[in-house]
Amino acid sequence: MSDPKFPNGIFFNKRHENAPDFIRGSIGFKVKDAVQWLQENVDHDGRVKLDIKVSKAGNTYFEKNEFVPKRQDAAYDQPNDEIPF
Repeated sequence: MSDPKFPNGIFFNKRHENAPDFIRGSIGFKVKDAVQWLQENVDHDGRVKLDIKVSKAGNTYFEKNEFVPKRQDAAYDQPNDEIPF
């Protein structure tokens, strides 16, 4: 297992206590740092996949998902439809 990669310039902010219930939080970008990190960490298919995780202390953070499927089916490599959350 490789060392975890945490994105530079990409931040999760918890929802404000007065925000409506349908707001889960927000994502902030320090554009210059985020673009540089994304360019340095792009996968073979031109994507960067991030997992959203919660630390033991309860803080939400992002970590690069480096899972590579072993299946060689061409249809398997097609992008998934976007799923709203």
